[in-house]
Amino acid sequence: MATQKEVADHIDLSSRQVRTLIKSGILPAGSGAGGLSVDDCRRAYIRYLRGRANGQVTSDTGDLDAQKERARLTHHQANIALLEEQQRAGILVERDEVVAEVSGAIANCRARLLTLPTKLATMVVGRDSVNEVLEVLESGVYDALTELHNQYVDHGTGGEVVETTAASHS
Repeated sequence: MATQKEVADHIDLSSRQVRTLIKSGILPAGSGAGGLSVDDCRRAYIRYLRGRANGQVTSDTGDLDAQKERARLTHHQANIALLEEQQRAGILVERDEVVAEVSGAIANCRARLLTLPTKLATMVVGRDSVNEVLEVLESGVYDALTELHNQYVDHGTGGEVVETTAASHS
């Protein structure tokens, strides 16, 4: 068993570099003072160097490029700031909010459409022609669609209240 200094001398590194390699998991940690295996550390260091040479290992904690890391941090901070700005402006919304809103709209639409047969049945009883029945049904469907549309259009952002009748769609 060897100390960090002995391992450092054996693989031609400083004691500080050996400590860094142990902390980053490149070299196997020993147990207590003088608990390092020179052979295990040498093999691990050679595997690490081979990995770096063939591109499998890109860097260790000692090789971090401070300028690149600052640029990466600045890039991510700018992205976060942009997302927060878009969220405050109402351009970007949380996924959960959208799911809840759409689910509510679909449930409301379903409920409104399911009331049509009951509501329209009494209005078509006694009509003399298929065209009269069709006109009542179309009018009822368009009224329901208009009501649903007007309920979900944001009138403050340029949406218009829609008023339609069956006659305007024929």
